[in-house]
Amino acid sequence: MDTDDHLVGRVADETAGELELFCAVNQLSHANERDHLGKCCRIATARVAGALEQPPMLDPFAFGDPHGWVGLGLVDVVLRWADRPPTFLELKCGAGKRALKPCVWDAVKLSTAVLGGNACSGYLLAGAPMSDWQARVPGADFFDSAEWQTLGPHVRERFLADWRFWESETTPHIPGRVAARFRTIALGTFPLTIATTPWELRLARVEPIDDAWVDWPSAVR
Repeated sequence: MDTDDHLVGRVADETAGELELFCAVNQLSHANERDHLGKCCRIATARVAGALEQPPMLDPFAFGDPHGWVGLGLVDVVLRWADRPPTFLELKCGAGKRALKPCVWDAVKLSTAVLGGNACSGYLLAGAPMSDWQARVPGADFFDSAEWQTLGPHVRERFLADWRFWESETTPHIPGRVAARFRTIALGTFPLTIATTPWELRLARVEPIDDAWVDWPSAVR
């Protein structure tokens, strides 16, 4: 796993530079995932991957076996290797108390992917103002080194209102089988400046703790 950690760490570092430059050139005062971080991360990934002796494919972005999930969606960034399952990277970016909340969805999604054999490793990369990280906005703790019980108070119950919202959307988003327990491993902080505001990208690896599965109980009541 150290090899993937190093590689994705290089992607994160180069993404921070790309994002800072992109925002400066376009005179932006903030960044989001879709229009800014996603584009910059894919540019950085292509550059880092292209320099490898055996470059991986960078598509398709399909998750693979959904393991009973509904509305699972694609993977934000993927590196597909010839001799092993792919490496998955999920992105989040924004300012404010709600910007990092969906990291809980991605953390559960990535632990499911690794346990189910869809990916050999899974990573979270998120950008937010430094002040939001320091304030520990909801979702920021998934970039700490910690262990999590998926149906426990800090994953399902703490974000229950968000799970209910995602499950009741017009196009529902509902987990299926999930890893019973997972851990996050903090891998680095990558500073940048947007306008005059200090921002940080943070990177964490997500992996199941063991091979135990549980079925997700509906949050909609």
